[in-house]
Amino acid sequence: MPSNPFITRAEWQKEKEKYAIPDKVVSYSFGAKLDSFHKEFDNGKMTNLTTRNVGEAQDLASRGKAAFSEYSKALAKLKPEAFKHKTLKGDECKSKALARLQMLAGFVDGLDRAAMGVKDPFVGARKNYDTCVKMLAHAIKNPQDSAALQNLYSQGMRNHLGAPFHAALNTFKGEKAVLDLLHEYEQLLAKWHSQMQGEGPSALAKDLKEVKAFLVDMQQAMHVGVDILKKTKPA
Repeated sequence: MPSNPFITRAEWQKEKEKYAIPDKVVSYSFGAKLDSFHKEFDNGKMTNLTTRNVGEAQDLASRGKAAFSEYSKALAKLKPEAFKHKTLKGDECKSKALARLQMLAGFVDGLDRAAMGVKDPFVGARKNYDTCVKMLAHAIKNPQDSAALQNLYSQGMRNHLGAPFHAALNTFKGEKAVLDLLHEYEQLLAKWHSQMQGEGPSALAKDLKEVKAFLVDMQQAMHVGVDILKKTKPA
């Protein structure tokens, strides 16, 4: 679960001093806003995201990202001369400050993604489904292309589509029918695991009978994956 992605007002003051960020970049105290976000995260006990507080976490992340976006845009408009650093030139200081803000905003985006994962454990599979379909179509059209077969299995079926399914095998708390489908998907891929290691895909590509069996199983796994996504689609 995520740690607090918001720095405190005192920590922000150190960031300002490090990068010589001037005061009054926006009309309010950005440090105070970050501090309020930090306390809201702690008070909401969001290091342990559940269905009870996931909505609050998403709302907090949305407001946090909006605040970072507004501040970064305002900072970007400042002239380099506004950054009066002891050793760094203004343009270099401004560039480093903007990069730091982008990194801090990335922590907040991590909270948003973690919340989405709690709300829908298969959000990654839904997002990557179309990519996996394209990989399957490419492999079907090029059955003797070992790279196409390897990418379909390793990147498509095991990673893009299968990674959330694999993770859910020991964590999914929903209906048994979905858990059965998760196991079916896992077994279809496990059947080809050893054969798809090392130089295995090159050997497979030379045996069209085996390639056909492989593609049939991958298509079946795709159908199983679709069933999982349909049965678990958030309301």
